[in-house]
Formats: sequence, C-alpha cells, structure tokens
Amino acid sequence: MSPDSSSAWRFGATTFNAATGVLEHDGHSSRLRPKTADLLAELLAHAGTVRGKEQLIESVWRDVAVSDNTLTQSIQEIRRALGDDARAPRFVETIPKRGYRWVGPPIKAIGTSTDTEETSRSPRLAARIATVVVLAVIALIWWWLGLRPPSAAQHAYDAGTLALGQTGTVLAKTHFQRALDHDPNFDAARIGLAQVAYFEGEWSTAKDLLGSIDSGDAELNMRVHGLAGEIAYLEGKLDDAMVRLERALSHAERLDAAPMIVRTHRVLDEVRQTAGLSPLPALEVTTSDVDDPELSAMSAFYDSEDLTRLREALARYQDLGDTANQAITRLAMAQSGLLDPPTEHDMLRRSATMFFELGNRPMTALVHNRLARHYLVDDLDQDNLDQALAEVEQALAIHVDMGARLNAARDRRLRGTILYARALAGATSDWLSAEQDLEKAAAAFESMGCPAELGLTRLIAGSLALDQDRVDAARSRFEDAKTSLADSDLAVFAELGSVRVLMKEQRWADALDRAMALPSSDNRLVAETRARCLMRLGRHDDALMQLANHDGPLRNAMQSGNSPPPPASLLLDFLRR
Repeated sequence: MSPDSSSAWRFGATTFNAATGVLEHDGHSSRLRPKTADLLAELLAHAGTVRGKEQLIESVWRDVAVSDNTLTQSIQEIRRALGDDARAPRFVETIPKRGYRWVGPPIKAIGTSTDTEETSRSPRLAARIATVVVLAVIALIWWWLGLRPPSAAQHAYDAGTLALGQTGTVLAKTHFQRALDHDPNFDAARIGLAQVAYFEGEWSTAKDLLGSIDSGDAELNMRVHGLAGEIAYLEGKLDDAMVRLERALSHAERLDAAPMIVRTHRVLDEVRQTAGLSPLPALEVTTSDVDDPELSAMSAFYDSEDLTRLREALARYQDLGDTANQAITRLAMAQSGLLDPPTEHDMLRRSATMFFELGNRPMTALVHNRLARHYLVDDLDQDNLDQALAEVEQALAIHVDMGARLNAARDRRLRGTILYARALAGATSDWLSAEQDLEKAAAAFESMGCPAELGLTRLIAGSLALDQDRVDAARSRFEDAKTSLADSDLAVFAELGSVRVLMKEQRWADALDRAMALPSSDNRLVAETRARCLMRLGRHDDALMQLANHDGPLRNAMQSGNSPPPPASLLLDFLRR
C-alpha cells in the first residue's frame, strides 16, 4: 500500500497516526495540532519529493487564508516533536526558495494492509467504530471542560495573524479574542493580543498579558521574551531589555527560528550599544539560509544595501497583500541611501500611511522621526525646517503617549536640533526652546544609562552654546561629549568642538596642536580646521597642503588670495556628514 492511502505510518522507531495526530518518537508520545498532523501526512505521502509552500498550503489549509508564517510554525512543531534540526535535518529538509522535503527513514504503512476481501472490510468497519468512539470521547471532554474544538481556536488565531499583517489591529484583536474564547488556554492567542496592545501603545496591557503566560513551550517563551524585551528597551529599561532579549535569542537559536534570530539579534545589539557595551558578533543567518518571507523583510530592513533585492521583496509582498512587510520594505528602501530625495520622501510617506492604517503606533512614530531627519538633511530652508518640526512633533506626541521614554528623548533631541537650525536661519526666538529640549533629552538619556545618546546630545548642545558665544558652556559640553563618545566615530566631532572653542578664544597655537593630534583619515573638517589655524599663524603654504585633497570655498579663497569664508556652524557640518 502506498503512503498516501494510509492514515498510520512507521518510519524507523517512530509511529504516526494521522487520524489522531499522535506521534510516538524515542519513547515519547505527543499529539500534533490537527493541521500540523495533516501537514506531516502530506510530507510523508510525498516522501523524497519537494513540496512547494503553495502546494502545502493548498493541500492542508485548502480554502482557509493563511500566511507563510503559519506553515513555518507547523514545520517547527513537527521538528520539535521529532527532535529534528533544520541545520542538519534528519526528517524535514528546507529547500530554500522552494519548499520542504521529507528525508527521514523509509516509510511503512501500518494498520490498513489487507490480504483478503474479508480482512479489508473488517478493519474498515473497526476503523469506523473506533472513529465514532474517539469523537464521542473528545466531545465528552470538550463538554466537560467547557471548551470548543481546538481547530476553531487555531482557525481564529491564524485569521488574527493574517489580519495583523494585512488589515491591522482592530480585526486582529477580534480574531485573537475569539481564539481565546474557544480555548482559554491558547497562549499563542494571548501573545497575539499582547502584540496588538503593543502596536496600539497599550503597553501595560501587553505586559499584563505576557506576564500571565507560564509555559514550558520554547516557541511561546521566545515570543514572550522577545516582545517584553522590545517594550523594556523603548521604555528605557536597558538591563531588563537585555535579559529578556538574550533569553529570546537563546530560544530562537535552539528552534532555528531564523526571522526571530535576525530581529532579536539586531535589537539586542542596538540595546547593548545604547547602553555603552560592545556590539554582538556579526550575525551569520541570511535569506539564503532559510526561504522565509518574514526573514526576507527583517534582513532587508536591517541590511538595506541591495536595492534590487528590496524591490523584489516589495513586489512579492504586494502580490501577497502583506501590508506590514510592504511598509517595512519601503522604510528599508528609504534608509538605504540609494534613492533620490523625492523617491525617498515618497517611500517614507507611504510607509507612514501604511503603519498608521495598520494601527502600528511604534512604527508610525519611527517613520515620522525618519521623515523629520529627511527634511533636516535636505536644504535647510525655512519650509524644510517647518516640515521637519511638524514631523518630529507627531513622533514625540506618540512616544510620550505610549511611555516610550527612550524614543521620546530621541525625538526631543531632534526637535531641539531643528529649532537650533531655525535659530541659525534667523528665527532667534528658537534659541531658548532648542536649548531646553536638548537639556531635557540629556537628562533623560543620563537617567536611562545611555552614554552614546547622551554624548551626541551634549555635542549638539556644545555647538549651540558656541554659536551663541557662550564659550565656557561650550567647552564644558564638548568635554562631556568626549567622555561619553570615547569609543564612537562621533568622538572626532567632540574634539573638533574643543578646537573650535580655542579658535573662538584666538588661541591659535593651542588650537593647531589639538587639531594636529586628531586622526584625519582624509577628514575634510579636520583638514579645514588645521588649515584655518595655520593661516592665522602665517603658514599659508602648510595650510594649502592640508587642503590638497579637499576642494571647496576655503581652498579656492586661499588660492585666489581672498579672505577665507568664516567656518560654518559645527551643527551644519555635522548634519552634512
């Protein structure tokens, strides 16, 4: 008898009954979810051949709309039950960009073989009787527990997962709640509701939901710690965030959950660097290792250097109707630095609209912050500065409302920077507001233990004080910035700030000594600073040598014998970088 005509199989020391979903492996018995059991039966029925993802979804879920992520979760459930490893598969092999293949031991159909007509009828009758008995027992158990069939809960959960990526939080919440109504012990649906609460900015609700989950399931724990870690990070609780994210990453690596590995590794690395710790080793997981749409989106978002790959990903998500990953990919394209300004602006604007329509407030606020920075690095005319201010104020309002202390401090620093630029452009009333925002941001970063963020804020505040001729305040802030940015590539700007203070005091020899001690590495700002000091000391030829590789107004003025233009604000030089 061929496997596809059987409902029970043996392979090696393992037996599997597709009718009941019971899998007995290495002396342990486990019951797979109904659709996961159907998926394993489908793989066994086509052992040795590659089954495409679309084929598997069509065969197992039929007319029910599910995402690729649902298929991935079921594959992971099979692997866990069999003790399989995706990196060295003994049973289920992932075929990148195609699907999955059963590569386990030879399969033998059991319990349904016949030699005579009589023996063929008898097992069928027995099977029917057994099925009726099993269904009656299951119905009795459901009645006794007051539960509805798990398949109804799973169906509602799958619909919620799909809605979260396609239509947004409102419909997703309805489906996840329905799943819990069907099965109050369905922790995956509880995590889904926590995800909805996170997106909607109801972080206390999200944390309560996550805290109510006490499970020994590695996948559930991975998701709980991952989401709790991200919330803790945005709240500015860096130590708690690192503990949570390290646990999530450990679970993800054991499960070989590539999308979660990529995301958690990146967030944990960002938390560590925000806390002033060393970065994590480079991640080796790439989209070529596992063909998964969520992994593609995460990789595109965090490694956006291949515009062709990003465009292909965007087209794929448009075909799938996956709004969330479309928005993520558009954001990645905008951050790649490979688009012209109008296209970059369009990508950011459309991404913000998509996240807003999905009800994803953290990502909506993030894109508003990016839009503000987009306007700020463009021509610093009044219109662009006004647009930048409007965008960052939207981001700040969302972050303050959600309790996202870290990103609220970043928004406040950005708003202070924009007001500072407006003051340089002539809006003198903005000086005080700019300084107040920068001081509030610095205090927040210091209280959260974010040295790099604090150093950058002090650097901008020092430049502001210098442009107001408040030399002592500028000197103090640049010194503070150097301490906080000691291991950062921004440290050179803090050093340049200290040199600019000496130049403001006309201590040209001291300024030159400090400037010559800076690592140049073909840095235009360092070269121009040295040249200005040398000119003031009458060393015109040496000054020109410093500018040999740097065309610009200063070099042109020196070569033509004209008076050199005054140095631009350190802020403007920093923004141009």
